[in-house]
Amino acid sequence: MYGAQNRAVTAVDYSAIVKRVYPNIADIIAYGGENADPPEYGKVKISIKPTNSAYISSYTKKIILDELRKYSVASVIPEIVDASIIYVELYSNIFYNQSVTNLSADSLKTKIIENIAKYIASSDTEKFGGKFRYSKIVGVVDSSDRSIKSNLTTILMRKDFYPSLNNNAYYELCFNNPFLNDSTTNAMSSTGFVVQKYPSYTVYLEDRSGKIVLYRLDSQTGEKIVLNQNQGIINYVTGEIQVFDLNIIKGTFSDNRIEIRVKPEYNDIIAKREIFLDIDIDHSSFTLIQE
Repeated sequence: MYGAQNRAVTAVDYSAIVKRVYPNIADIIAYGGENADPPEYGKVKISIKPTNSAYISSYTKKIILDELRKYSVASVIPEIVDASIIYVELYSNIFYNQSVTNLSADSLKTKIIENIAKYIASSDTEKFGGKFRYSKIVGVVDSSDRSIKSNLTTILMRKDFYPSLNNNAYYELCFNNPFLNDSTTNAMSSTGFVVQKYPSYTVYLEDRSGKIVLYRLDSQTGEKIVLNQNQGIINYVTGEIQVFDLNIIKGTFSDNRIEIRVKPEYNDIIAKREIFLDIDIDHSSFTLIQE
């Protein structure tokens, strides 16, 4: 297929080669660097979402790139970029009539989760450029059992990032979906982490009127004590978060991952090109309420 012809392979060719070398792929996208932001001419960008993890290792990237270079001309440089993953979390209160079902609340919950997983597997959702359709998910919940009368479901978008520990660093998180802009509530929140300037406290990030603030909680009252009112900025229209000069010494979890959650402006979530959409059922919440 690729022969000995000295030519630049197309984006489709790159995808085929990668799948041959590394078959453990949930999805892959390849696109010309001229379409990147900012443009990088002479490159082909390749983003890979493994089946059972968020990213591929540096070692695996090297193996793939070594194979790709066999089929590229000198003027085209293949580059593997980590997948940009948006996790969608569901928070659903489900109202049901116990008198018309033999299922317990736990069994009913299991049935609902299984039906959501089946819908996701057969839909155009979990992929690069995927589309989350809120009405479809709500419909799946309602139709899971005749005892279910209605559901009230809200969603959050989440991105995880791994900080550069013990360094003053700039972080940019692009969701490419607009955020809720409501003066009565925060659109963004983070899990707790530790910074060099305040090593005795767990600190958090949230938005306030277009700014990102750094705060800690009072150990006695639970009150939020602001440590930096200008830690970053948030663009509600473009769905972009920028955090400035943050020296993180410890993340939230054992792998130092930090989770950022935002409330979307709209219930339908669209992933553009190199963004991979993932419906995170494990981080979602389903509460059965008997009428």
